[in-house]
Amino acid sequence: GLLIPGAFRIFPISIVAGLGPPLLYLTATATQHRSVLKRLKTFPLLVIVGLGLSLSTTVAVLEGLFSTGGAFIRTPKLNLSDRRKGQKRIDRAYVAPLSSMVWMEIILGIYALVTGLVLAPYIGWGIVPWMVIYMLGFFYIAGLNLIQHSIEAN
Repeated sequence: GLLIPGAFRIFPISIVAGLGPPLLYLTATATQHRSVLKRLKTFPLLVIVGLGLSLSTTVAVLEGLFSTGGAFIRTPKLNLSDRRKGQKRIDRAYVAPLSSMVWMEIILGIYALVTGLVLAPYIGWGIVPWMVIYMLGFFYIAGLNLIQHSIEAN
């Protein structure tokens, strides 16, 4: 943005392109017999989660394209809902170490915030809301991962 500020002249096109996911969401949920307004209430969280998952999705696509196979990583079944005995019993053999993706998500969240603040005086303050949405998405997903890992570890 600082090196080529003219690149942001296509920014309005990205706003139009950004209408695709909301229209897809509205179409996909149309059979639920809920009003459009009720479906739109969950839209902000959907956008934040979608942007927050962009790193994981990108890594998964690249691994799928360039992988020649590999070890299957089992999803842990931690028995967190067993409350009959009044205690949670977790099989520690299945607790995965904290993924390095969490730290990358935190770094990308900080990067989005700094990018918005640095570029705003040069290209206008309209970039700040977009960068805040990216920041919230990355921090939300990283926070969920940290919370889940702390539950698994205890």
